[in-house]
Amino acid sequence: MDKVTRDTTLPVPPERAWAAITDHEAFGTWFRARLDQPFALGTVSQGEVFDGDGNAYPFWVRVTRMDAPEVFAFEWPIVETATPEDPAAGTCTTVTFTLAPHEKGSHLTITEEGFDTLNLPESARADWRRQNARGWEIQCRQLREHLGG
Repeated sequence: MDKVTRDTTLPVPPERAWAAITDHEAFGTWFRARLDQPFALGTVSQGEVFDGDGNAYPFWVRVTRMDAPEVFAFEWPIVETATPEDPAAGTCTTVTFTLAPHEKGSHLTITEEGFDTLNLPESARADWRRQNARGWEIQCRQLREHLGG
């Protein structure tokens, strides 16, 4: 299986959910990250992401799609050797946030794909899929809480 998919309902209209996902400071609040610049198509935002214990780790994303207020996507490194200047093939996955109106606010689908093409042994790719699947569950909850749900 090449991808992880998570769905959630957000208690706000798509335009407000879009702002929480695509504004780098709002994103950082619920994602527990600090980024150096706003998200923009084709650009790299770098900074740190924090684990539950407050430990900081280097973090970067390259925005690959921004179709307001429906689709936002970025690539990010899985393989530690990937750099923003040279993200070699097989080092990153792509994360896509897709928003749609819902009777209770917005429906959000988060898809992360590209695990099968990572330059890692199959067991490591499977570990990353499992780890990130759990991570997206946590991020969905944090985003809902950030938006008041």
